Amino acid sequence: MIDGPSIESAQIGQPERPAISRPPEIKPAETPIGQAEQQIISQINENGDPDSVLEAIAAEQSSQNEPPIIGGEVISPTSVLEGETTTQLAQERGWLAAITSAFGKQEISIEDKQKNVQAIVDAARAAGVPKDRLETHLLSLGITITPREKEVSEEISKQTLTQEKIAELKRDAAIKAREYQLADQYPDSNTPTDLMIERNALSDEVGQRFEAHGIAKGLAAQQLDFLLNLLDKGVDPSKPFYTTDLYRSDENELAGAVGAAGPYDTGGFIILGEPRRAGQTGTEMKEKGVAGVLVNREWYDAIPDLEKAYPNVRFIRADQMNEKLTEWVQSVDNKK
Repeated sequence: MIDGPSIESAQIGQPERPAISRPPEIKPAETPIGQAEQQIISQINENGDPDSVLEAIAAEQSSQNEPPIIGGEVISPTSVLEGETTTQLAQERGWLAAITSAFGKQEISIEDKQKNVQAIVDAARAAGVPKDRLETHLLSLGITITPREKEVSEEISKQTLTQEKIAELKRDAAIKAREYQLADQYPDSNTPTDLMIERNALSDEVGQRFEAHGIAKGLAAQQLDFLLNLLDKGVDPSKPFYTTDLYRSDENELAGAVGAAGPYDTGGFIILGEPRRAGQTGTEMKEKGVAGVLVNREWYDAIPDLEKAYPNVRFIRADQMNEKLTEWVQSVDNKK
């Protein structure tokens, strides 16, 4: 037997482990909610359907990336070459390539080909392509068209309404719509009247002279997109497009008989055809295009920009509807 304490009772000393200092935990910085996110949240709260709001935003962002189509050609810049520090030359080459493509088409008449090339040349000049560069390119193709300085086509004028401006108009309209919605709760407020009230104040003599189509589906931003698409491209002949008299005093009776009467007047816009002659009926807007737009109150600030972009279309405030339409009808009658 071995003298001394047993192994069980012996305390075996363990070396102390050095303390390991842990690095401080790094937390990601909190990202503040920006203005764009706040607007999305506000739209979702107002609309109540997050999916439709997000789909509208995605569609808008997609449309902003679409290049313009002028003279039957898609105008898109070429690649930026080595040594170029801006996209200006790439954009100019895109215009020149479109001219070459339009001139080389064989499936259209010479007259249509010249019109397409002229439209592209004029648009390129308006977009800032130097006149001498355009003339040099035209001469290389054997084309005698001259870039026009004063005659600006509707396609060119549309360029004044940039995607940034469109987004700004949508934001401003959303703010105005909310302000009016709150103000309408107080009868004594001095808010302007809306499309519905002013349309129903028209007379038959004026209301039945106009073919109309109301734009009221979707969010306000989607309604503007629909309007601009109609103004740019016209009515899609492959899709149903229903029009009606702008106003009739017997709308309620007609609605009971046929299910609907009168254009939608709860949205941002009502589009109009040219005034008919007294006693004339029929639908012509699908073929002849939009001649006028009645604009609801939240979009009033957009009218100057719309007029610059579409100088051949009349944009009329809702609260000036009766006055302006009466003058328009009288101008047609005076041409007899």
